[in-house]
Amino acid sequence: MPDNNDNDEVVTQLVSFGRQMLETGDLDTEIDAATPLLELGLLDSLKIAKLLNFIRTELHVVVPPADMSADNFKDMRSVAALVAALSVPTMG
Repeated sequence: MPDNNDNDEVVTQLVSFGRQMLETGDLDTEIDAATPLLELGLLDSLKIAKLLNFIRTELHVVVPPADMSADNFKDMRSVAALVAALSVPTMG
């Protein structure tokens, strides 16, 4: 099971990526781990695709369609929790 330090590192990476991808000069809110991405309308389908690509290429986690829910993308903490859950090796 991933420890909190691993999850904190994932949150940091996601926030950094989110700042690069989402922040614009007219945005009054700085992106952090708790910024309500969907509530503020910061994620659209193209940005979600870019975020999923970042998760796949940089964090080496594939998010299956079944996990692409609003709850999993409401903020970067939620995205990090999803990544952590999908990173847990399955017993087999």
